Amino acid sequence: FSILSGLFWFAAALLVGIPFMLIFPRFTGKTVQGLRASTVKCGLVGLAALILTPIFLFMLFFTIVGIPMVFVTAAAYGLLLYLGKFPVALALGSALLMRRGQISFSLALLALVIGLAVFYSMAMVPFVGGSLQTAASAFGAGSILIALVAGRGRVRNQINGTAGQPKA
Repeated sequence: FSILSGLFWFAAALLVGIPFMLIFPRFTGKTVQGLRASTVKCGLVGLAALILTPIFLFMLFFTIVGIPMVFVTAAAYGLLLYLGKFPVALALGSALLMRRGQISFSLALLALVIGLAVFYSMAMVPFVGGSLQTAASAFGAGSILIALVAGRGRVRNQINGTAGQPKA
C-alpha cells in the first residue's frame, strides 16, 4: 500500500461520500446515530452480513432460478461494504471534532474528511491495516442494515398520506 494509492482511494471515497451525504442526509444521520448508540449491535450485524452473505450467494448460485439473483445480491453486498466506511468515518470524524447531535453540512464534510483520512491511514499499519479497515466497514455496514430495517414501511405510509401519523 503506497501513499499515492492511499490518496487516490481517499479522494475517490470523498467523491462518493459527499453525494451520498447530500442525497441521503437523514439516512446518513440515522446510520451514524445507530453506530454511536449501539456499536456492538452494529458490529455483530455487520460481521454476520460479512460472513453469511458469501455463503448464501454460493448456495444460491447452484440453483437455476437463483443465478440472476446472485449477481444482484453480490452487487448490493459490494455496495454495502463500500458504503459502510462512511458512517464509521462520520462517527470517527465527529468524535475527533467533539461534535454530537445534528451538525451543519460543512462540519459533516469536515468530519467525513477527517474520518476518511483516519480510515485510509489504517491501511498503513503493518500486518493489521486491512483487517482494521474490513472491521470498520463491517461496523458501518451493520449500521446501514439496521437503519434500513428500522425505516422499512415508510414509503407505503407516505404514499397513503399517513407518514408520521400515529396508528389508531
